[in-house]
Amino acid sequence: MKKLISLLFLSLIIGLGNVSAQTTMQKDSMTNNKNKMGRDTTMPGKNNMSRDSMTSRNNKMSRDSSMSAKNDMGRDSMTRSKNSMAQSDSMTLNKSMASDNGQNNDSMNSSNNKMKEGDMMASDSKMQHKKGMMMTADLTNWPEASKMAVEEITAKYGKPDGVTADELFWLKKGIWKKICISKMESKHSFPIEHTDMMQTTISYNVPEDKMDDLGKFDGSVTFDRTQGTMSARCDMEGNNFLALNLANDIVLGKKTVVQARKAYGDIIKEKMKGGHPTYMEKLSFTVKSNTADPDKNTTGLTKKEVTKAIALNAKN
Repeated sequence: MKKLISLLFLSLIIGLGNVSAQTTMQKDSMTNNKNKMGRDTTMPGKNNMSRDSMTSRNNKMSRDSSMSAKNDMGRDSMTRSKNSMAQSDSMTLNKSMASDNGQNNDSMNSSNNKMKEGDMMASDSKMQHKKGMMMTADLTNWPEASKMAVEEITAKYGKPDGVTADELFWLKKGIWKKICISKMESKHSFPIEHTDMMQTTISYNVPEDKMDDLGKFDGSVTFDRTQGTMSARCDMEGNNFLALNLANDIVLGKKTVVQARKAYGDIIKEKMKGGHPTYMEKLSFTVKSNTADPDKNTTGLTKKEVTKAIALNAKN
C-alpha cells in the first residue's frame, strides 16, 4: 500500500514535472514565438524603414538627379538661350554694322558722287566762266568805232567764237566764212574819211586777170588765191556788202574800176540821205564753195624728193 502510494505519488510528481516541463516548454515556445513574432514584427518594420529609407534616398537621388537634370537642362537652355541671344545680337550687330557700313558706303558714295558732281559742276562753271570771259572781251580801251562794230555784229550773230586782247572773231555766220573786228583801226579815205576795223570774208575765186583791177578798185578789198577767199575791211557790215558787190561786178565785167569807184561814192551818199541801197543790205551774188586754188608744181620735184633734200641739207 505504501509502495503503491509511493508509486502514485512518484507518478504524480513525474506527471507534474512533465506538465511543468511541458508548461515551461510551452512558455518557452510561446516566448520564442513571441520573440520571433517580435523579431518578425520588428524586422518588417526595420525592413520597411530600410525600404522607406532606401526609397527616400532613391527618391531624393531621383529628385536630386531630376533637379540636377533640370538644372542642367535649365543651364543648357539658358546657355542655348544666351548663345542664341548672343548669335541674335551678333547677327543684329553684324546686320547693323553691315547696314551702317552700307549706309556709310552709300553715304560715302553719295558724298563722293556729290563731290564729283560738285567738282564737275565747279569745273564746268569755271570753264563756262573762263569761256564767258574769253567770249566777252574787255572793250574799255577800244576805240569808239571798234566798239560800235562789235555791238553791231554781236547783236546780229551773237557772241564771238574767239577773243584775243586786240581782236574778236566769228566763224561761219550767215554768208560769212569769218568776221574779224580789230581794236586797231586803219585810216581809210575812200570813198570818204573813215577808219577800217571790221573785216568780213567769203569764199571766192578771183581770176588772175582781175586781180590787178581789184587792187586798183579798193585797197581794203583783198583776196587769197590759195585759200580761195575774198575780204572787205571797213567800219560796218553794210559797207563791206557794198565793196564786195562792186568787186564782183568788176570780176564779171559789169563795171570797170572807174565805174565801180564812182558807184561806191554815189551809193554811200544815197545811204547818208536815208536811202536803202540794195548793194548795202546783202550780197548780190551766190557764194560758192571749193574755191581754193593750190596752183601748179613748176619744179617737177615730188614732195618726197623735197623732204629728202631738206633732211640731207639739215645734216650738212
